[in-house]
Amino acid sequence: MLISIIIPCYNSAAYLRHTVDGIRSEFQLHPEYTYQILLVNDCSPDNTLQQIEILCKNDPAVCGIHLAQNKGQSIAKSAAFPFIKGDIAVFMDDDGQHHPRDIFSLIQCILDGQDLVYARFPSMKESPFRRMCSYVNRQISPLISRTPPQISITSFFAVSSYSISLLRAYRSQHPFIGAYLYRFTQRITSSPCEHLARNEGHSNYSLRRLLRLWTDNYKASREIIDEHSEPPYVIAQTYNLE
Repeated sequence: MLISIIIPCYNSAAYLRHTVDGIRSEFQLHPEYTYQILLVNDCSPDNTLQQIEILCKNDPAVCGIHLAQNKGQSIAKSAAFPFIKGDIAVFMDDDGQHHPRDIFSLIQCILDGQDLVYARFPSMKESPFRRMCSYVNRQISPLISRTPPQISITSFFAVSSYSISLLRAYRSQHPFIGAYLYRFTQRITSSPCEHLARNEGHSNYSLRRLLRLWTDNYKASREIIDEHSEPPYVIAQTYNLE
């Protein structure tokens, strides 16, 4: 079974290789699965694009997408939708705080009949400010997306082949995957996962960026989806993609 891993990347040159190597190592322990790793560079000002080029040269299963403008994590994720080839897609962060081992816990939930499964973190290796923001996000997101309040909405999640087919048609200036999929399925759950300490660098999120995220998610839940509109991004380059 082919699994697509989608990773939006921003200023992650220092640790992106470590993140990708960790994913490949875990897949070696699960020979029943193969992988496609989609790295979406959100027009990073550092050397992230160069790191993606190297990773793609070393492994044909690693694919790169470079956006011409910085558009934020949600749109970076949506830029990968047309290129997903897997039977199941897993979305995760670039900073190595999501344990690759938990990819297979999320996959199992999909195989058990779910269409969307979020990682739930019993404890988080974050600063007090970031933990506070995460808590507020957990309270606000279910209200915006209308997902059940017991579901923890996080950036580490997996979707089924049915959900992938829906996402391929999703065009939005303010994409919110959970809110969109909830229009079509209630087979949504969460699964406990480990949250790791950051190896290098610091979170790119500030209060301003989080407020923008919450505002965009609210707009996404209110807008009418036009499946025939143009995507809200321009892809400047791709690597290992036809």
